[in-house]
Amino acid sequence: MVVDPDVLLEEMKQLTAAGVDISRLLISDRAHVIMPYHKLWTAWEEDARPRRARAISVPPARVGPAYEDKTARIGIRMGDLVHEAMLLTKLSSVLPAKNAILEKIYNASHWSCTGYT
Repeated sequence: MVVDPDVLLEEMKQLTAAGVDISRLLISDRAHVIMPYHKLWTAWEEDARPRRARAISVPPARVGPAYEDKTARIGIRMGDLVHEAMLLTKLSSVLPAKNAILEKIYNASHWSCTGYT
């Protein structure tokens, strides 16, 4: 499972506004987080593909890169979000590789841990 915190918060807000009690909502601390760079990753990959290959439908949630990180065991989990030191440690190990790809392949700017503190 992967979770987009922005989408989750919006859905919780909508449910609460509709009168649904979400006080018993549980989210596993092991669920992987769709990070901001995951949301952009698919768009960059789409732009890099030949036009004929772009006809393949891409899920609007753009969850592929988050699942790639999950299977590679480098993903950020929901439990990491409540432990700042753990989050920064994980981001410090993941972001250098992500930045190298962003800068060298997609010619995009890099991400830093300071944006997440």
